[in-house]
Amino acid sequence: MQPGSKRIASFSKETLISIKKEGKVYLFVQNNSDTEKSYECIEAGKTVATATIPSKSVAVIVY
Repeated sequence: MQPGSKRIASFSKETLISIKKEGKVYLFVQNNSDTEKSYECIEAGKTVATATIPSKSVAVIVY
């Protein structure tokens, strides 16, 4: 994390950390499964980002 970044709440076991800086959210997710997974980021009841993460990988979703 860089100075000025703030950690925000997350309710997923697969989310490593989520931070907010300069109006953007950086969501670090991990997929330990043997198949790719689709992720949907929901904020205030609205889908704000979607991504498909390959198996056995870590990714950053920025929105």
